[in-house]
Amino acid sequence: EPQAYTLYSYAAVQIIKQAAEQAKSLDPKKVAAAIHSGMPFKTVLGDITFDKKGDVSNDGYVVNGKKKDRYVVGLDIGTHKVCAIVAEATEEGRLDVIGIGQAESKGLRKGVVINLEATVEAVKRVVEEAELMAGVEIGSAYVGLAGTHVRGFNSRGVIAVSGKNRAIEREDVRRVIEAAKAVSIPADREILHVLPQEFVVDDQDGIGDPSGMTGTRLEVNVHVITCSTTAAQNTVTCVNRAGLEVVDTVLTQLAASEACLTPDEKELGVAIVDIGGGTTVLAIFAKGS
Repeated sequence: EPQAYTLYSYAAVQIIKQAAEQAKSLDPKKVAAAIHSGMPFKTVLGDITFDKKGDVSNDGYVVNGKKKDRYVVGLDIGTHKVCAIVAEATEEGRLDVIGIGQAESKGLRKGVVINLEATVEAVKRVVEEAELMAGVEIGSAYVGLAGTHVRGFNSRGVIAVSGKNRAIEREDVRRVIEAAKAVSIPADREILHVLPQEFVVDDQDGIGDPSGMTGTRLEVNVHVITCSTTAAQNTVTCVNRAGLEVVDTVLTQLAASEACLTPDEKELGVAIVDIGGGTTVLAIFAKGS
């Protein structure tokens, strides 16, 4: 069918750039029907949708002829070295490491930038090395923060459940966390993370996720982590001057815990210690948080 084949070819030209062999499984008639109906259809590439122009929309592949960003970059700027890691998101939802980079750091002391230009040059060297190994161009990264300027304290938030039939929804969870973080902090500090420890529904404590439960009063105990605004901004400035956009900043021991600790360890109680060249950081977990 000429029409179906033409529409199939237009879509396949874009898709084959990512998965030539997988694109062979697309049925021309189904593709044509999908374009006319605007409904998604399942393939080995995932759910694919076409707009009225026939452009492919498929997360992680091609949108309007442009490949979406499928790469995640982590950047750790330490006192003695700067490290970068590049990972590629797969169709199965896992991350495959495809590149790493490392360079000597001379612009920091105890996790704080003291020489902007030296730090920028170190980040550039690391990025170039990681790009060369990964074979991709890096445009953004998640950046780790650490140092003696990081502080933490506990806080508590309380709200009345507003949902129908007193059912707790995701919006209620968001609101109670916002209430817990509404605390007064010095003007020279900013909130880095708000980590829920436990939720309380009508005096029933120890709840990890209250979504879907029934109650009239929702409370949350959180651990609020703050950092120096100046120290964080100087780190972000170094990364920006090196040609990267900062997606988000992450506490280094929190990032390390995601890599090293299991859910059982966090539930039973564990401490993670990250011994660096300029600072040593520690985080304690108990009851899953």
